[in-house]
Amino acid sequence: MQTSTSIALRLVLCGALGLGIAACTNNPTLPSTTVTSLSITGAPPVVGATAQFAASVVLASASVVQDVTTLVTWQSADNTIATVSKNGLVTGIKAGSTKLTATYNGSAVTASVTINPAP
Repeated sequence: MQTSTSIALRLVLCGALGLGIAACTNNPTLPSTTVTSLSITGAPPVVGATAQFAASVVLASASVVQDVTTLVTWQSADNTIATVSKNGLVTGIKAGSTKLTATYNGSAVTASVTINPAP
């Protein structure tokens, strides 16, 4: 909820800075968050070890790759084989294969992960 102070401050700032009307509205135009591509990278750990996975995204509003590892929602299809933390740290629980999924802004990417026995 806006107070009369916040509205007055916006008017003063907009007037003092000479900003256009669009920059001083209640609903500024935000950059597009449409995902052009989303990818997962990382090497799976062996049983009893951990490995860091990363997630990268290219948005329609930008042409650069952005690291979104800590912003995606991580999920392992089989937590008896491998678990994944909210930051993409994968732990090998037992030998086998599972799928690792990263979801960002409604887009998801899945990668197969094979956990091998420790040497």
